[in-house]
Amino acid sequence: LIDSEGGIYEEAIAVQLTSEEGAAIYYTVDGNEPTIDSTQYSNPVFISQDTNLKFFAVDKAGNAEGVHLEKFFISVLSGIEITSETTIVTTYKDTIQFTATGTYENIDNKDISSMVSWICSNPDVATIDENGLLTAVKSGSYAIEIGAKAGEIASNKIPVLINIPVALEAIEILPNY
Repeated sequence: LIDSEGGIYEEAIAVQLTSEEGAAIYYTVDGNEPTIDSTQYSNPVFISQDTNLKFFAVDKAGNAEGVHLEKFFISVLSGIEITSETTIVTTYKDTIQFTATGTYENIDNKDISSMVSWICSNPDVATIDENGLLTAVKSGSYAIEIGAKAGEIASNKIPVLINIPVALEAIEILPNY
């Protein structure tokens, strides 16, 4: 039995193989058919790149099962691009939705907006939540930058203009002497 089926993974994995008690498991990761002269399983198989894991078990009586094949594709995030439909906020508490798209080595790009850490250059002026929704929280005119990060991979930065008129709270008219 295998604890992680073949497929696409976004990071290296350790695959555990198990069999009936007393059975020996033999495996290869180089594409060759395993034999009893192949590596005998004793610890999880670390897979950090595209790999065809082939394995089979032999019980104490010497009965061998058929060879199993699991194909693993490790798709490493190589870049992040963030986008939005607008970059100007003119109303207090107005919002802008940002989207983060991950570029991967072996698979199509995909939306990773909820997986990145969002960064606002001035959180006193605008906040950005875990899904990339920016909210203007201060009146005035400010230029800020929005970015995102996943591990060591940083996105492009998008300049945003916050231009919210300051509300007039009171006018005092003094006599002119």
